[in-house]
Amino acid sequence: MRVFFEATKNPVLESPEILWHVKHGWVWNVWEEATNRCVAVFFATLLCGDGCILHFSTFPDQKIDWLTVLSGMRKGLRMVLPYVSVIYATLPATEEKLRRVEEKLGFSVVENGGFTRDDGTQILLLKYFRDK
Repeated sequence: MRVFFEATKNPVLESPEILWHVKHGWVWNVWEEATNRCVAVFFATLLCGDGCILHFSTFPDQKIDWLTVLSGMRKGLRMVLPYVSVIYATLPATEEKLRRVEEKLGFSVVENGGFTRDDGTQILLLKYFRDK
């Protein structure tokens, strides 16, 4: 499934994390080409010019095809690679399918790199390896 990215200061999906990135990072709305619907927001936390942490948030009530997720993450990765030396990603530990998608793209879980959000959600930290 093909997707296109729209750089934005007005993300169609809002959360405290996404709105913080509007002021301090990079934010894109992600559109599914075939249906012309917005399926996600892709955003990046910049790490002092050395790299970034990538985030891909979908609408909780909207089901999207895994090929669309893979396509979106692959495209987002290609967009930021020319500008950074290191790339990380975060995702909830319960998102096994999403973790497998990220591993297909070259990410690996950073041992003891995750954290727990205030609401108790366990978050994994993954690092991208270009040569994997």
